[in-house]
Amino acid sequence: MALRPHCHPRHPARLNRMRHLRLASDPADTDSQPLDRSITVKDAAALLGCDDSTVRRLLEAGEFEGHRIGVKKRGVRIYLSSVQMYRERNALAKQPKNRSSESTRSPPHRSPATTAEHKEAMAFLKSIGVRFSPR
Repeated sequence: MALRPHCHPRHPARLNRMRHLRLASDPADTDSQPLDRSITVKDAAALLGCDDSTVRRLLEAGEFEGHRIGVKKRGVRIYLSSVQMYRERNALAKQPKNRSSESTRSPPHRSPATTAEHKEAMAFLKSIGVRFSPR
């Protein structure tokens, strides 16, 4: 008899949300389970520098692979390799673009507006006593 994740009879959708988790004692999944070290949710949160609840949300979203320990809701272990792959994916996504050449450039030069409306507005302001200093 194969064990399955805890699923309340009134909430069968919970099983679908947790399909990415495998029971460690399920013999049908032995071929698909990676031979990898598994860590607790708390340890994964410490590695990622975030809260346990964030790791659980990412686990439910399928960002991590893991397995259940027993039938308790919180009895979850996450494969360390999936945490490392998540960090690599996010490190690539968060890398800043090469801006070293942009940071040495001066801001673009703006030439003064030379439209007729602008000249007229400037003449009016000058006539009422507003003074402008060049930049």
